[in-house]
This record gives sequence, C-alpha cells and structure tokens, in this order.
Amino acid sequence: MERNLVKTANQTRFLKENKILFSGLIYLVILLIINIFILSFNSHAIDPTLSVTFDRNEFDYNFYSVDVVNTSERYNWAKLTVKTNAPAGYTTTISANSDETALKHIDNAISTKISSITSPIAHDDWIPKNTWAYQLENQNNYMPIPKESEPKALVATNKASDSVQNENNFRVVVRASTDLMPGIYRSSLVLSTVINPFETAAYLTTGDNFQAKLSELTTDKTKIKLIRRASALPAASTNVININDPAKPFYEIKAWWDPVLRHLFFYTTADKIYFHEDSKNTFKDLSELNLIDLDSFDAKYAKDMSYMFAGLRSYQNIKTENLNAQSVTNMRGIFRDNQRMSDISMAGFNTENVTDMSEMFAGNYEIIGLDLSAMNTKNVKTMKGMFKGINKLGVLKISNFDTSNVTDMSEMFSGMSKVINIMLDNFNTGNVENMSEMFKDCSVIKLLDLSHFNTAKVTNMHSMFSGANELKTLKISNFDTSKVTDMAYMFYQVHGITDLRLDNFNTENVTTMEGMFAEMKGIVDIFIINFKTPKLTNVSRMFQRVNPSSNTIRQGEDNLKHIYAKNDFDVSNITAEGSKLIFDKRRNLRGGNNSFMYTPADAGKEWLRIGRAPGIKGYFTKL
Repeated sequence: MERNLVKTANQTRFLKENKILFSGLIYLVILLIINIFILSFNSHAIDPTLSVTFDRNEFDYNFYSVDVVNTSERYNWAKLTVKTNAPAGYTTTISANSDETALKHIDNAISTKISSITSPIAHDDWIPKNTWAYQLENQNNYMPIPKESEPKALVATNKASDSVQNENNFRVVVRASTDLMPGIYRSSLVLSTVINPFETAAYLTTGDNFQAKLSELTTDKTKIKLIRRASALPAASTNVININDPAKPFYEIKAWWDPVLRHLFFYTTADKIYFHEDSKNTFKDLSELNLIDLDSFDAKYAKDMSYMFAGLRSYQNIKTENLNAQSVTNMRGIFRDNQRMSDISMAGFNTENVTDMSEMFAGNYEIIGLDLSAMNTKNVKTMKGMFKGINKLGVLKISNFDTSNVTDMSEMFSGMSKVINIMLDNFNTGNVENMSEMFKDCSVIKLLDLSHFNTAKVTNMHSMFSGANELKTLKISNFDTSKVTDMAYMFYQVHGITDLRLDNFNTENVTTMEGMFAEMKGIVDIFIINFKTPKLTNVSRMFQRVNPSSNTIRQGEDNLKHIYAKNDFDVSNITAEGSKLIFDKRRNLRGGNNSFMYTPADAGKEWLRIGRAPGIKGYFTKL
C-alpha cells in the first residue's frame, strides 16, 4: 500500500506511522515513523523501473499492565515488495533516521527510553527489557537498529525481478517493563531501496545459436574472412539480425554480412560484450577466417568454450590474453585443427577453473612455439589428446603443469612426430587411470624418463608407447601396473629398444596383451620375469614380427632371441580367437632347451611357457 506520496528529484518518500500502546494501569503509546527512499538512475540504453510497496500503514502494540509486569515481547510483521528490471537487481537498507537509535519519550524531561539491542540475538531468545530490534524472515537473529550513518542491508539481490516481484517479510519486536514511564515514545526507521549499479554490457548468444545466425546471413559461412566491430549501423536496406542473448536484451548486438569484403560486422551501443556461458563452437570451422576483433569481448561468464576457435585453418594468431576466462571449466578442443597457427601463448589466459583440456591444441600441425609457462592446470581432470598431432614442435615445456587431479592422459602426446623432448619433470600422475596411446607415434623421441610416474591407479596402457620408433631408453622401472587390465600394443613398433626389462610389472589383472611386443624390429631380449596371467584372454600377435605389406622380413629386422621368464603363463582363460599368430615370423626366437618351431605362426598358446625338456616345448627361457 502506498500512502502520503511526496516526490523530490529522485526520491519517493513513504510515511508509515507505528504505535505501541500500554493499556491498564499504565498507558503507553510509541509512535514510529518509517521512511522509504527509492533512488533511481537512467542509462542511455536502459530505462530502469523500480516499484516499491509496503503493506502496512502502522505498527500497533498494546501492552497491558500484566504484560508490563511479565515484561512481554510484542511484534508485528511487515511485507516489503519490490519489482525492478535493473539487470543487477536492487538493495534495500534499514536504519534509524539519526544516529540516536532509541525510542524516546516525546516529553524531553523524561529520560527513560527503549534502546536498540546492541548485538544480534538468537530469535528464540528474549531480547533485553526496554529494547527493540528487527528481524528478516528466515534469519536466525534479531538485529540491532542501525544508525543513520551506518545503514545495514536488509535485502540485496543481483538480478532483475520485473517478471516476478520480490517479497521480503520482516518484523519489528519491542519489549517493555515496569521501569518504562507511561506516554508516547517515538522514533523513525528509514528503508532505502536503490537500483544496483550495472555496467553497459551486451551479452552474445550461445555458440551454437551464433553459428545458426551466421547461416541466416550467408549460405557459406566458411567464406567469412574477418569479424569486426562497426561504429554505426548500415543502410536500412541491409539485412541486419540480432546476435545478442534474447534472455538479456538490455543492449542489442546487431550483425550483418558484407559479401564484397567478406566481412561480418557487429554493432552495439554497449561498451563491452560478454561471451555466453555456453560458448562452445562459437567460431568453429570458419575455415577462411583470419581475424576476430576480440578487444570488445570478455569471457568472464563463459563456462564452456569447447571447440570455440577450432577449425580456423587460416588464422595465424588468436589473441586471448584479455579474454578473462576466469569461470571457464571446459576448453575441450578450443584451438583444435588451427593448421596455420605457428605460435600460441597462453599468457594472460585464465585457466584456473578448467577441468577439461582434452584435444586443446590437437591437430595444430604448424605449431613450432607453444608458451604454456603461465598456464594454471590445478583443476584439470582430463588432458586426453591435448597435444595430439602437433607434428612440428621439437620441445614441449610443461614441467610447470599441476596434474595432481588429472585422471585421463590418453593420447596426450600422440602423433607428435617431431618432438624430441617432453619436459615431464614435475608430472604428478597419482590420480591418472588412463594412459592409453599417451606417447603413441612420438616417432623420433629417443628418451623417456618416467621413473617418477605414479601409475598405481592406471587401468589402461593400450598402445602407450606404440609407434615410438626411435625410442632407445625407456625408464619405467617404478611402474605399478597392479590395476592395469589392457596392455595391448603397448610397445608396438618401438624399434630402438634392444633390451626390455619389465621385472616390476604386475600383470595379475591384465586381460589382453594382444600385439604387446609386436613389430619391435630391434628387440633382442624381453624380460617378463614376474608376469602372472590368471585373467588373460587375448595374446594374439603378442610377439609378432611381420611387415603388413609384405610376407618377407628384411635382414636385421627380426632380432628377438630370448623371452626370459620365471614361470609359465596361465593360459586357462585365453580364447581360441585370442591366441592367433602369437609368435608369427619370429624365426630367430629360441626358448629353453632350444625350443622353436619352423613355422612360428603355428605356435599356439601352449608355447607361452618355459621350454625345458623333450616334449615340453616353449618359447620362454628360464631365468
């Protein structure tokens, strides 16, 4: 209910009269004056509206003699209702109308008064005698009446409430006593409601919707060469569409296509444009795009930037240092397949909340410089394929990475065919579960020191070093493989190693070793001393040496002579399908007691044992 309306420049004042009455032997009236100040301002693009109502004209409290003797409490509820379209919501404060917060007798000669409580009091306790306080609904405490110079927030919101009004219930509570002189006591409460300041910012639509909008402007969006901000709208005859978030229409963003220049222009009166929370795919596959005017954009509210800049095959340098990606959690494939980018710097790009960096730089064939020194990876959980297919970079410096929360490193360096040094000094792999294809096709790297790797949680090592053709030194003596189930093709085509010692390997949970040591041209001796295989089902091509394009093996490409073991394999669970071509083309391999077959391809799973006497043939040699 709105009453006694008085308007001044930008204030609307409501007068609320509130009375407290003593009845019986002592008669007492307390008059309260409650003021509400509504402060408003205008923006050149938004005209904020603010509606405030208060459902009471007065508080009436009747204290009878028995109440005074019993020092009873009295309270009344009031409802403050606010509606506003202001983007940042509103704040309502409460205070006395001076720094004197007590209810004082109208006769100045009477010094007794009803004082404010001095500190919060639990709402299920009594407030002290001769005091008053207020309480917001759902709060647990009675609160002191604030001074005029120190108002306190009663209600604070952070978004518009024009579609559904915001209701706030609060109460004023008073407790009297026999010490109180009869008469009228008076004070005022001031409630001030103000629109919260908001910036002149526009909000871009979702990434997928942005792509759809591009298709409304041009039949072939891959032809866009440049996305830039215009200083004014085009001629009225131009096809102009909105690309702002329809849920936040405070500032429109207009866009249009210039087919001659092959430029996409955008225009807004806002100072800044925020990328949408869901910005995945925003610029994806704009294959001829070579420049985006990112100076106007801010990624403060973006959470998903997956594939946002992926497939920009003509772009050479994406400047992301000012994007403010502080809230982003998903950067999956964000720079994937940008085939002309030769240098990427992540300096100034905030990644502290990112959990998904899978495929982040994958497919960037031309990268020769990658500055990740300032990159924060403390919350990342997956780095799957992060650097996959970067085939010109020689040195990858990532010793600063915090990988303590990473669970998936599969394919992380796969296809880095020119890398000779991956700096993994400080890698924490204690939570990693998947290392499949981690170093697959790192074809020229010669040394991998993984002696500090903690692999206690790893279950998948499928093709972990497959295709690392020139790898000569592999330090994995500390590997804990007790949880690994898949070792298929783990050392496939690792040609540079001649002596492979896996004495520490625990294989009790492994189910497949298919192709594990296949196509190792240079291998001479394999030590599988402690292998136990109670769950093994597949050993097809485990030690195979064959050129897929030919039935012949060139001289010097079949060097395996010995497989050293302490025990025979448990082959009880190995299937017929899983026992094909185990030793195919390994003509130089000899087991204990000089065991071998003239046609190694015919040696079945029963040859996975130590050869030791006539009639007990096997391709393993007792150590």
